Parts: sequence; C-alpha cells; structure tokens
Amino acid sequence: MDAYIVPLTVLVVSILLTFTSSKIRGVLGNALRALGYGLLIYYAVALWNIGAIDDFSLVLSIASAVAGLIVGFYADTYASLFGYDEMLPTQINLFATLLVVGFASPNILVLASAWTLAEIAAYLLIRTGEEHSYEGSLTSSKGFIFTSTLTTEISVFTAIVVSIYIAATTLAPSNLLKSFGELSSNPMPISSLIIPLLLLGFVTKMALVPLHFWLPGAHSSAPAPASALLSGVATQLGFYGLYRILSMFQLGKQLESVALLIATMGLASVFYAALQISSKRDGKILLAYSTIATNGFTAIIFAIALTRSEFTPLFLLAMLMHMAYKTTLFAEMGLVEYVYGTRYIHRLAQVAKSLRVSSIGGVLAVFSLLGVPGTLGFSVKALSIFAVITGMLSEGLNPLLAEALIGTVAYILSSIMVGLRFLRIYSPSAQPVLPPEKTVDTVAQLPVAVLGLTNLFLGLTQAVYSLDPLLLVLTAASPLTVLVALITWSYLATGRVMKVVH
Repeated sequence: MDAYIVPLTVLVVSILLTFTSSKIRGVLGNALRALGYGLLIYYAVALWNIGAIDDFSLVLSIASAVAGLIVGFYADTYASLFGYDEMLPTQINLFATLLVVGFASPNILVLASAWTLAEIAAYLLIRTGEEHSYEGSLTSSKGFIFTSTLTTEISVFTAIVVSIYIAATTLAPSNLLKSFGELSSNPMPISSLIIPLLLLGFVTKMALVPLHFWLPGAHSSAPAPASALLSGVATQLGFYGLYRILSMFQLGKQLESVALLIATMGLASVFYAALQISSKRDGKILLAYSTIATNGFTAIIFAIALTRSEFTPLFLLAMLMHMAYKTTLFAEMGLVEYVYGTRYIHRLAQVAKSLRVSSIGGVLAVFSLLGVPGTLGFSVKALSIFAVITGMLSEGLNPLLAEALIGTVAYILSSIMVGLRFLRIYSPSAQPVLPPEKTVDTVAQLPVAVLGLTNLFLGLTQAVYSLDPLLLVLTAASPLTVLVALITWSYLATGRVMKVVH
C-alpha cells in the first residue's frame, strides 16, 4: 500500500486545485485548473510507473484528462453565456475528474467507486440542463438514472459479488484488490448464467441497440460541456469497463458467442443510427445518434479484439477517435446555439463567418468524420478495413469478420453523412438562412479550436506508448491536414483562400 501514497496524494491535491479553480476567475483560476489537470495526468502516470495500470489505461486516462481540461475552460464561458449557475464549471470539472479516475482504475473496487460517483454527477448535469431549458421536462434525467446508471450498477456489483464469492472459496480475499493485469493473467471461473448480468449495464452504457433509447434525450438535454463529456468520454468508459470485467473471468468457448453478440448489437446500432441521422435536424440530437453509430462500430472492433488480441490497439484508437470528434462538435454546437438561437442546423450556413475561431475546430472534427488523411477518423477507418480484410484472407470468411466488414463500411458511410451535414453549416449558401443574433468573443471560442486539434494529435498518445510505426506514419500527415483545414476555413470564413507564403 505504501506505493499508492504518492498517487493518492497527487489525486487529492488535483481535486482541490480543480475545485478551487472554478471559484476563481481570471488568469489565476485558469492556471490552477491547468495545474490540477496536470497533476491528474501525473496521478495516472504514477500508477503506471508502479505497475498498477497498463498502457491501455494510461492512454485513455491522459486523453480523457486532456479533453476534461479543455472542456473545463469551455464550461466557464458557456455558463456565463447561457446564464447558468456558477456551480456548472465545478460540476463539469468534478465529472471529468471522476472519468479520468475511472479509466485509471487499478482494480474493480476503484472502478466501481469512480463509476458510481460519475453516474451521479452525470445525472445532476442532465437535470441541470433540463431545469434550465424552457420546457423544464425532467424525463431525460430520470431515463438516465433508471437505465444507464442502474443497469451499470447491476453489472459492476455483480462482478464484485462474484469476485468476493470466488475469493472467499479460495481463501484469497486479496484477489479483490489485485490489479486488472494480475486478474487477467489468472482469470476466475464463472457460470454462464452470470454473463448476461455482466453485459447488461455496460451494453446499456454504450447505448447499443436495443438498449440505446435513453441516450438521445439525455445527451441532448444536458448543457453542451456536459454533453461533450457524456457522449465523447463517458460512453467510452462503458467499453473500458466491459473490457476490464471480461478479462477477469474465464469465458472459455463462450467467448466467441459473447463476441458475436456484441458485434451483432454493434452492427444493428450502426444501421439504426444511420436511418435516424438521415432525418434529424436538431444538431445535438444528430450528434447523439452519431454517438450510437460510432459506438456500434467500436463495439464491432471490440468484439474482434476479445478473440484476437492484435485488434486491441485498433479498439483503443477507435475510442480516442470518438473522444476527439464528439467533444469538439458538441462544444461547437453550444456556441452555434447561442449565436443563432437555435439547434436546428438545416437553416444554418456561413457559421464560419460568425464563429471564426471555433469553426477551425469544427472543420477539423468534420475532417475526421469524413476520413481526411492525417485525422484520427482516417487512421481508424483505414486500419479497420485493412485489419478485417487481412483477417479474412488468413482465416477465411466467418460471421464475426463478415459483420465487421459490413459494419465498418456502413459506419464509414454514416459518418460521411454526418460530416457533410455539419460541413454545410460552415459553407456559403444561395438559400435564405438564419442571421446570427449574438456574438462570441475570440477567447471564448479558443477551447473549441483546441479541441479540434485533438482530432489530429490525440492518436500520438497511443503511438508514443505503443511505438506502432504504422500509426506514427499515419499521424505524420497531421501537420499537412492542419494546413488544409486552415485553407478551407479561410475560404468559409472570408470567402478567400488563404495565401501560403513560400
């Protein structure tokens, strides 16, 4: 336990700093927040150094901390613009911290504790958004607490109860405090009757069909900073949790069946979300359904990774892709809603002229959705097609790989659909469009622009720790993609192509 003293001390100081930063305005408050999140990253690195967490956890912890930091800055401005109580930034920072702790969980007890607290924080954020809205309906927050939260608790605490029972029968209660790495190297036996309970909560948290119904209302009702974290980061904690829980138990021959079930639900989610995306006009609702589509695709990659460990880096990269583009676009939609007084994007165009700085981030996120080389979206889609086809050539056609190929192609098409819908709001239009009602200063738009850069460089986090040469090569195109994005932005924002000085 002595090895945990330094990480725990760092975590406590980090929480105190981020909490204090929300109460202090100006440069000092921003500096305290940055220091708090920096210590949060150090907390994860400290756990990694003592072997309590592995590279998988470390990469997700760093990525979620980066997203939390930027969204935390964004929350300050958002709360001021929309007249929220000053507690909103504090709630956002607390929620982000709990998500990072969840990804950096060394064992199941820490995961369960962080998860439970994060779910409570998420419920309060959704309720805050509903109470602040004109409608005042509280149905989305209730749906969240009774579906996503309670089913997750069932799955997590089922795993804990089973672990306690097995530990007691083997006279080794310390098993419950062992790291996930240790447990996965010596997994525990489990009855097939328990597996559905283990899957229930995590599949609900991932919003896979048919357990998806709670997500569109909950994620669209929350304030934009909360929506960014809920959709971009919290749903990925569902994948992480299931990945860890399943590694604890001996599934044997049932592993293939579990993988096929998850892949089938993922495939259904991609097709269902694609149908919904084609008819939605509310920008936040559209992004919520794109979360279901992306999570469906990630579920397919995860299913293959369960039976083929070489797919695990790709599974991780898909999670990073979702974090990057979804946090960016939800944050951008918050500013769009403020400036134009609406979330209905079918009547919007030339947004880049009103939001000249944040639109840089929006364009980069759209590039990732469209699969422009140099973005995370391109890396994930290209590597997925390559890996699945390579698997088919070596193993032959089987149901899992067939679903993966169909699902990947369907996801690529649906993400292009979403990308084009959002690109249209930045583009010039010959049709009458809504004029802007308000303005947002440059400083307030900066967090969204920075979030956009994560769509290019977040993959470097994995590339550095995995030393994957192919991923490093794919990421090397990122600087050129930034230049292309700036040229595109300059045309959308000013009607002129930016001159490049040679």
